[in-house]
Amino acid sequence: MTPPVSGRPDLPAGYGISTNRAGMLGWQLVAETLDSAGIYWISTVNPNGKPHLVPIHAACLGGVVYLAGDPASRWARNLVVSPYLEIGVNHAGLQVMVRGTAHLETPSAERYDELNHNIASKYEWKFDSGPTPMWIVNPDTVIAFDPSRFDSSPTRFEFLERLA
Repeated sequence: MTPPVSGRPDLPAGYGISTNRAGMLGWQLVAETLDSAGIYWISTVNPNGKPHLVPIHAACLGGVVYLAGDPASRWARNLVVSPYLEIGVNHAGLQVMVRGTAHLETPSAERYDELNHNIASKYEWKFDSGPTPMWIVNPDTVIAFDPSRFDSSPTRFEFLERLA
């Protein structure tokens, strides 16, 4: 697996972000933050082109977000039409934004057990039954920063290959 390429996000000079690599975040820290987050804000696009933003519970392993929910929910119906979405978390002192593409897939029994363990570590519930189809979100770009170090921490991760 090729690690993501890191750099600075494209921000206007007026934001005062450092142009050198000192203070940038590491992917391992950002992936762990995503994995342990409790609330994931997902933004999809309605058929009329307007955004749809909703907070949900999710499983996450290695920075790959797994979404499960009623197929009749607005966000799931939106993903059927357009698989592009953005996810945001505010967790463990970091702000993390994921831009990616979702695809519907049934995880293997082994992966499902790992996902159930992740869910149980964050919430007071687990998935009810065996593997069922889930929306798997592979990141294209992740931007993360620590608000207490906004001048040096903003980091963009670009993924040259899929994580899952």
